[in-house]
Amino acid sequence: MAKLVKVAVGCGKRKYPGWAHLDLGDYPHLDYNCSVEDLPFKDNSVDVLYASHVLSYFNRNSAKLILQEWKRVLKRGGKLYIAVPDFKAISELYTNLDYPLHYFLGPLYGLMDLGGSEIYHRTVYDESSLGELLKSSGFNRVERYNPQKLIGKIDDHSLAKIDGFSISLNLRCAKWD
Repeated sequence: MAKLVKVAVGCGKRKYPGWAHLDLGDYPHLDYNCSVEDLPFKDNSVDVLYASHVLSYFNRNSAKLILQEWKRVLKRGGKLYIAVPDFKAISELYTNLDYPLHYFLGPLYGLMDLGGSEIYHRTVYDESSLGELLKSSGFNRVERYNPQKLIGKIDDHSLAKIDGFSISLNLRCAKWD
């Protein structure tokens, strides 16, 4: 039986056992030091892609192109697991429960140092907008998933919570064409 090809794109400092690691950062565990926009894999060669709090660093036009690239490398029936800050959950905590703004600056703006330059999130998503983007990019079977069932208890933004409230939108989908 062939081994599953699982790739964590934009993994940063996180190391997921059993996964190939891809990022532009300078981390010793990386298997591939490259952009998430141009994957070094053949068409239809990857079983699972995981992208936690990566897509928000790109505007929506670029995100559509990136999703097409990710779809290219996925096998038929391959799964994409994606996590982004959940704008609806954040908005509700801010508006309805009066959490102070500073709680949300990191998730909303995502400041990260990348090789001496700073990058920030360029957009936000809620379940409807991300689901529509995934469907319009040719993915189907879009649904929420529990990241702990995928990655365990690794310190990962897909598990981000504020006082027990999840602020990460975690969706999975599949490629069937």
